[in-house]
Amino acid sequence: MEILQGAVIETKTTYSTLSRSPKGTAPATVIGSMRIKVGPAESIEATLTRSVTVNTPVGVKRGVLNRAISGKLGTPGKGDALNFLWVLEGNQLTFLRIMEVGSFKTTITLSETAGALSCTVDSPYVPEVAAGPGKDKSAVFAGGKIEIINVKRVGSTCKVGKRG
Repeated sequence: MEILQGAVIETKTTYSTLSRSPKGTAPATVIGSMRIKVGPAESIEATLTRSVTVNTPVGVKRGVLNRAISGKLGTPGKGDALNFLWVLEGNQLTFLRIMEVGSFKTTITLSETAGALSCTVDSPYVPEVAAGPGKDKSAVFAGGKIEIINVKRVGSTCKVGKRG
């Protein structure tokens, strides 16, 4: 944990999705970004951003949902329309984002070469068995919810920096 203190980790994962809202079912491109600051005493502050482009029958709709959360490693936390948990095990920092139904499990694998940190990220959608489609807050339709029918990861990036 010491090597991570003061570090800033930035991840971005792109998904191709199919979801349902009160307006109908539509494909979308979703970009999930996280900016994570690791502090003292196992504290973590993160900004989560979800940018969505939906191809609706009446045209393209775009939206962005920003969430700021803070917590401690190993301690469950609660934020805007989500519960979460951070876990550090060996060289992997895992963020479990639990939605109304379903979750995303983001695993950041860290490595150090000549004193410089680098990372990779894997962030699959995890459905709930026998619970139906995933449910989450909509980034496009204000105050609305979506049902997640299908999620396919398209790509991801991860980088580590130090606070100046």
